[in-house]
Amino acid sequence: MTPNQFAYHVHLAHTLLPHGDRPTRKHMRVARMLARWQHPSPSHAKLARAAGCCVRTVQNALNRLRGLGLLDWRQQRWLSRWSGWRRLANRYLFNAPFSLLAVPLRQKVLTPESTLGKHAIEALATKWGLR
Repeated sequence: MTPNQFAYHVHLAHTLLPHGDRPTRKHMRVARMLARWQHPSPSHAKLARAAGCCVRTVQNALNRLRGLGLLDWRQQRWLSRWSGWRRLANRYLFNAPFSLLAVPLRQKVLTPESTLGKHAIEALATKWGLR
């Protein structure tokens, strides 16, 4: 998944999911900064500075996005000759949002007058290979 697709899927999750499950606006800002980042493994402090929030908000955002299946990370380590294994910054991976359709949607989305109705959701499910 490209960074632009990741940012779009985070926006889609903010739009479709119920209030308690969706990412907040600060979480979306952190996701946009992570998508724009040139290096695949920025630190939490650098992300917080770029997004204009605190480090704890970045950690909450990353955990929320990981819980939605949009993001994952791998620990990076290297072996030092004198001090053993050293931990580096995490490497972030953008995932396809399969869990996005598994969460109950807001009722507003399923009404016929909404811009994204049942047909669009079924088309997305077909496109993502869920049906």
